[in-house]
Amino acid sequence: MWGIIFGVFMREGTRHILVKTINAIWTALFLFVFVVFTAACSVYEYDYVRSDEVRVTVAEGETYKASFAFKNVKRGSDVEIMLEFEKGFVFDSCDYHDYIVINNDETSTELVLSNVRFPVFLNISVRAEDTGIYYDSNGGSTADGKKGFLEWVEPSTHLRPNTSIGINDMKREGYTLIGWNTRSDGNGTHIGLGSRVTVEGKSVLTLYAEWAEWTNPDDFGYTETEYGITLTGYFGDLGADPFVIPGEIDGKKVVGICKAFASGLSSETLILPSGLEYIDDRAFTKCEFKELYFFNDIGRINDRCFPLTQFKTLYINAATLPRYLDTSETAEFSDKMDRLILCRNEKKLIFFAGCSMSYGLNSETVSEKYPDYTIFNMGTMGGTNADLQIDCMLPFLNEGDIFVHAPEEASQFQLFYDENCDKNIFLLCEGNPDLVSYIDMSEVYGVLTAFDLYNRSRLSSEAVSWTSDNDYHNEYGDVVIPREGFNTDEKHGESEYTYRLDYVTPEALSRMCGKYDEISAKGAKVLFGYAPINYNSLPEEAIKGKDWIEFASTVESALSEAGYPVINEVTDYLMTGKYFYDTDYHLNDIGCTIRTERMLNDLDKYFKENGF
Repeated sequence: MWGIIFGVFMREGTRHILVKTINAIWTALFLFVFVVFTAACSVYEYDYVRSDEVRVTVAEGETYKASFAFKNVKRGSDVEIMLEFEKGFVFDSCDYHDYIVINNDETSTELVLSNVRFPVFLNISVRAEDTGIYYDSNGGSTADGKKGFLEWVEPSTHLRPNTSIGINDMKREGYTLIGWNTRSDGNGTHIGLGSRVTVEGKSVLTLYAEWAEWTNPDDFGYTETEYGITLTGYFGDLGADPFVIPGEIDGKKVVGICKAFASGLSSETLILPSGLEYIDDRAFTKCEFKELYFFNDIGRINDRCFPLTQFKTLYINAATLPRYLDTSETAEFSDKMDRLILCRNEKKLIFFAGCSMSYGLNSETVSEKYPDYTIFNMGTMGGTNADLQIDCMLPFLNEGDIFVHAPEEASQFQLFYDENCDKNIFLLCEGNPDLVSYIDMSEVYGVLTAFDLYNRSRLSSEAVSWTSDNDYHNEYGDVVIPREGFNTDEKHGESEYTYRLDYVTPEALSRMCGKYDEISAKGAKVLFGYAPINYNSLPEEAIKGKDWIEFASTVESALSEAGYPVINEVTDYLMTGKYFYDTDYHLNDIGCTIRTERMLNDLDKYFKENGF
């Protein structure tokens, strides 16, 4: 019976009407849901836009906040937008065709869009009002969990700002922060923590954290003390490169490395953590390290820690602030290097020696004489290694530069006699530790021992800021403190300052000419001159024997054979005591004027004879 009934209702005409009815119901239901959903979304997210209104949407910004994200306004009206900027940033422009800007205060700006007739999606451009550096954590995080932080450059007499120390501001588990880089992949320019960087104009430079992953902590033997972890042995891959000492193991800080810790490592790069208190003598033996990254808060490190290991390059990261920038004229070498770095592409006339040059040249007078050259007085300290100072300058010398070297006649370092590293080389670079990385240490002896002597004294002194400075030098590098002359000839030092014939050995002069060869390979011309010396300070036997004649003869013979010209006469710079200030090689104001005139005459003669 049910089959008969079903057959009746499913006759063709009835079936067609039923299908149409069901489809109509589903279509109406779909349209109803769509309209309700769309209306709900419009009301919830966007508001309703009437025909006499238009929508203004403001693009989101990282360094500003707008008074609204989007807003419906009457068509043809003016639209006011309040912008709040992070400190140091200001409004630059926007992509609306007609607008005015009203600056309310240093962080607030009112932007008015005129006659808005069509929908607007507003993009706002911002610029830095000050010079700043943004530090991207590049895989790590800041102490408060952010991706980076911004520091504004403080006012300073330094031409280039120091970067953030960073080690207390950024962390990455299992890694050591070893510096900053101009590229996130590490293939840009490396800048050590606390070292200086060039920032163009009023802008924000982005630097990226450089991380070194720790060598597997499970491969280290250690003992625990109340102060932290002391490493006693290494049992992993001897070729692990770089070899990165962990900053901590099992949540405790690594503070020491014991004697006989590791032997036979073939790694080229060794990276030590911040906070390391000591390394024992003979901790690393028979290792092939060429590069060392370490921090200036290390308590003890010297060459005995690495017997038979000769590092070529040192990368010093600042974990502590400087000490001597406001008191030491020697520390101003970093400022002289700043100017050399910034003027690297200019045609340069560089004068180099120890402090007899910084006290003995009026560079402004030289600049007036040779306006086509940018003048540099790079003389700083004769009592530390000249070859290492030249290494710092070499990357910034070019074709057509002229390099005048006038070494002090009693300086074992300026005459290349002493190959041992002097601790003051690190004082010269205190304002910019990266300068040390320019130096080839592979043939210099006692480098880490010299650093240890310097650093122990430094850490016991009171810290100053990176912007600290003194007023010893002008922009050229000349000493500018007043230096009145004396009325009588006299000796100005306790020791006898003289021509050291024992320093001008064939080996020493060969090393000096070798360094000249490196300068020449950059396309620069090397000229040799004599430094001023007080005749009244010479010992009696030197005066009787006229030691300056033998000194000059020995030097000029070696230089002539190597092809380097001597541009003046030694007797022209043998001056009397009344022209000196506080030592027998620091000229006073009158002596400086006379020496400058003589130097200019010597240069002028050489230039004319050689077609410059």
